[in-house]
Amino acid sequence: MEHILYFVLTFLGLYFLSYIFIIRKASQYHKKKVPIEVEYLMRRYQLDFKKIDYRNFINTVSMIGSFIISLTVVIVFPIGNILLQLLCGFIVMVPLILISYHLVGTYYKKKGSKENEYKTNRK
Repeated sequence: MEHILYFVLTFLGLYFLSYIFIIRKASQYHKKKVPIEVEYLMRRYQLDFKKIDYRNFINTVSMIGSFIISLTVVIVFPIGNILLQLLCGFIVMVPLILISYHLVGTYYKKKGSKENEYKTNRK
């Protein structure tokens, strides 16, 4: 029960910070003011921000980032040795980042293509 509470508090704290510093300022897409996660997803999955809601996309990416860090902290926190914490944190975080950003990228790529098909069929 203690780990779940620690996870929820860490998640909410990180999401609140990302809301203040990233989401609130991201009303529309600016090429020079893009977070690195968004840059990666944009290039890797050829996302077109004209087809998707940029603010919703930033919100999703911030939520995923908060989830990854919170889960890693909860998994690594009980380990006593600092070097083992760093090693296990790295081992846990890299696959979580790759898997979750892959899922987000494919979701938004499909969502953008479906909206594009819907708009062309509607005309």
